Amino acid sequence: MIRAIPGDVYRTPDDRLTVVYYDFNSGQSREEPFDMLVLSIGITPAADARDLAAKLNLPTGSSGFLPVAANGGNPETPGVFAAGTVCGPMSIAESVAAGDRAAQAAAAYLQGNIRAEVHS
Repeated sequence: MIRAIPGDVYRTPDDRLTVVYYDFNSGQSREEPFDMLVLSIGITPAADARDLAAKLNLPTGSSGFLPVAANGGNPETPGVFAAGTVCGPMSIAESVAAGDRAAQAAAAYLQGNIRAEVHS
């Protein structure tokens, strides 16, 4: 795997991809055949994520994303649930699963608080 800025990409006669890219390590342009090319951009937290975290008294990780428990809740701030890429880079399937876990945790949290109020 090579992390680089790609330039030209063209198909070779043997159905591979030749990629011309800038190699950060050598500081030079290179040309190399590959079986696969994955183009992706890096993901960073939303510009206002730290402000939102501060308003909710939530810690942010060193990357700026919100650290959350496996169920989508934040153990340091009960009643706050997060899912998706506010928690960090993830695929669509992972984001959907995180949303499901957070919704289930929120429902359980609400049921516990409603029962506590009714019985007290």
